[in-house]
Parts: sequence; structure tokens; C-alpha cells
Amino acid sequence: MHGHPAPRENSLNAELVSRISKNLSHNRIELTMPSFEFEAQFKLGETLKKMGMSDAFNPQLADFSGMDGTKSLSISDAFHKAFVLVNENGTEAAAATGVVIGVTSVPPRVTVDRPFIFLIRDIATNTTLFVGRVMDPR
Repeated sequence: MHGHPAPRENSLNAELVSRISKNLSHNRIELTMPSFEFEAQFKLGETLKKMGMSDAFNPQLADFSGMDGTKSLSISDAFHKAFVLVNENGTEAAAATGVVIGVTSVPPRVTVDRPFIFLIRDIATNTTLFVGRVMDPR
């Protein structure tokens, strides 16, 4: 999978990730890759309204009386913030942390020195938590 990640990125969907995940095997490797950090913030208000939550944003129609006993609450906006840090100490993604464990045998070496796409997945639930790309891995 050499080359620019854009063609693969455009075809990346849940079905493809699931198919790739089913074919993965657990192997120890010595991985060399750049440290990287991503932080992104997204405004979700308009998206949530388009997905059918418009009443929750309308002060005349919103009903959050189960929270405060009145109908005086409505959503003014919604945000999502994501953080991913990958370095020699492991991976930190939001509140999830990974640990790098040393091995005694010499594993194969893999060097990431081209643009790449990464996914952080929860294996237990088979859920993709983060997707990102690194265009300049120096």
C-alpha cells in the first residue's frame, strides 16, 4: 500500500474497515514512525438539527423537563473535540491510553516514512474510535 493515501481514504468505509480487521493477525513488529498529535474541534449544532434534533434547539419546542422540571432549557449549540497523541510512550486518544510493551525476541522492522492513514479501534466492541491521516511524516 505505497503511495499517496487519498485514493484509499476516499474508499474507506465501515465495511472495508471491518473486512480488513477480520483479516488482521497479531504479530510483533519493531515500528518506526513519526510522533504526531492531532486536535480537532467541530461544531455539531447544524448537523444535529439536520439529523432530526431541531426541536431540541428551539426554545419554544425543546422539552428537557426531565432534567430540571421546567421547559426552560434548550440546546444552544453542540461541540465535539478530539485529541490523539502518538509518540514513543504509546498512544493517547481522548481518555484512552495505550502502553508499549518490550519483547525479548527481535521482531521484524517496519518504518513509516510516507503519508499514511491511521485508525484507533476498540477491539472489544469492534468500534473505530478515531480516523486520521499524516501527510508529512517527518
